[in-house]
Amino acid sequence: MHLLPRSLFARLALTLFTVLLLAQLVALGIQLSDRAQVFYRAIGVPLAQQLATTVNRLEGLPPERRGAGLPRFTGPRLRLALQPRPSLAEKDSAGWRGALLTRLLRRELGETRPLRLALSDAPGLAAGMPPGPGAAMPRGPRLRRHMAEIGLPPERGVWIQVEIALDDGRWLAVERHLPRELFLSPLRLMVSLSVLLLAAIVVSLLAVRWLTRPLARLAGAAERLGRDLDQAPLAENGPDEVRRAVGAFNTMQARLQRLVNDRARLLAAISHDLKTPLTRMRLRSAMLDDTALRERLEADVDEMARLVETTLEFARDATGEESVVPLDVDALVGSLQADYEETGQQVEVEGHATMPYPGRTSALRRALANLVDNALAYAGTATIEIADSARALELRVLDRGPGLPDDELDRVVEPFQRGEVSRSRATGGTGLGLAIVRDITRVHGGELALANRPGGGLVVTLRLPR
Repeated sequence: MHLLPRSLFARLALTLFTVLLLAQLVALGIQLSDRAQVFYRAIGVPLAQQLATTVNRLEGLPPERRGAGLPRFTGPRLRLALQPRPSLAEKDSAGWRGALLTRLLRRELGETRPLRLALSDAPGLAAGMPPGPGAAMPRGPRLRRHMAEIGLPPERGVWIQVEIALDDGRWLAVERHLPRELFLSPLRLMVSLSVLLLAAIVVSLLAVRWLTRPLARLAGAAERLGRDLDQAPLAENGPDEVRRAVGAFNTMQARLQRLVNDRARLLAAISHDLKTPLTRMRLRSAMLDDTALRERLEADVDEMARLVETTLEFARDATGEESVVPLDVDALVGSLQADYEETGQQVEVEGHATMPYPGRTSALRRALANLVDNALAYAGTATIEIADSARALELRVLDRGPGLPDDELDRVVEPFQRGEVSRSRATGGTGLGLAIVRDITRVHGGELALANRPGGGLVVTLRLPR
């Protein structure tokens, strides 16, 4: 099981996503820590000290004069009122900010003094007056008019509501207005960072796709090289490293073209030059009076002629000069079966192709014919199996002959190689049949595989990718 993706694009994308995600998480932690420090130093400590000073001064006054002294502590953003009992819930629901403020207040006022704290979006106190029982705060335009009447600018914000028990049994209700920016929730900050992360990922993916596209074209050209050696050279563009790689690939392709063409011309020239002396030998053998000697010489000449013709076919198939066309695999195999049955040979066909295959008709027919000839020569019958899928077309030729030793399965596909046990010289083989089949398969971008069948015989598989 592969945990990492296989493609370069996916790996680069995963790396960028991981790095950006870690960077955003670190940034989120730093921002939350900074906001907590700002709230602690700029809001929490001054507010706790201010409220502690107010409580101490009020408790320094006689109880009957404390209500009259409240206005001098009141301002546009600070509202105070005395009330006989607390109106806030005993349990703090203001989150970590409320817990921090409560801890700071207890440090300034003492751990045993009762107090309650809450956060609200609207004020609950009129100037110097406690809220009336059951009174509801106005909303919308009425709220803005009310805030204007009490001298508070109609800006959005958060009210810190604190109720502190005094020594005379009454409670001091305090409301402090703070800008809402100081109370941005972590969720809102996370959403903002997530949007930035998403934008960065999209831009990174586009950049990675732009950078890896030339490599993808290079990989595709390398895969097609086995099928079409004469494909057009790739355009040398992109980053310097990619241009150098594409240039090296184009140079390699040109050298391979020259090598294959030179080899084909060399083999064709040698085979052509051999035909002339073979013709002379055939004419001279016909003039011999010794019938037995003449027949042996003619047999040798015929064998040499077959070897020359097979060599020419091998050279021609290796170059892949035949054009690629969509071919009907079922019709190709069916016509091959009919040709053999006309000569009285038994060839069975199993399976069918689901769609046309883009290939070289004559070359594939020659490859199948070579395999069927081998099967008929050493088993008397042959079976052609067709297994088709969206990824590959497999053509298998099966027989019930003697098979091959396991250590010779790979060797017999080399040129001029035959099995020492089951493929003897007496059969008339040249040792190029399987080599031709292998080269035809490779020209189509496929692979040739030989295996012994359970129960005896051989199965030869042509796996041709779609």
